[in-house]
Amino acid sequence: MTAVARRVDRGGVKMRWEYKRLEFGIAEVASQVFQDELDAAGREGWELVATIQHARHGYSQQVHLVFKRSAVAKGIEPGPLRVARSASRAR
Repeated sequence: MTAVARRVDRGGVKMRWEYKRLEFGIAEVASQVFQDELDAAGREGWELVATIQHARHGYSQQVHLVFKRSAVAKGIEPGPLRVARSASRAR
C-alpha cells in the first residue's frame, strides 16, 4: 500500500512523499526474513517513520511498519494535496 502527500519546506520547495506499509507477524520480527525486508526497503530509498503493534486479547499479534521516501525521485510532480479518510471518519 502506498500513498502520496505534499508539504512545503523552508526554502519554498514543494516536496512530495510516497508512503508504504509492511505487516509482519510478531514472531517474524526476530527472523532473517524481517531483516532482509528492512534492508531491501532501505536500498529502495524507504525510511522507516513509524511502527504500530496490533494486539488481540492483550497480546501483540502483528507489527505494521510505515515507511516514506521522496516521490519526486520517482518522477511524481508536485500537485494538490489529497487526504484519504477512513470509512469511519468520512461520515
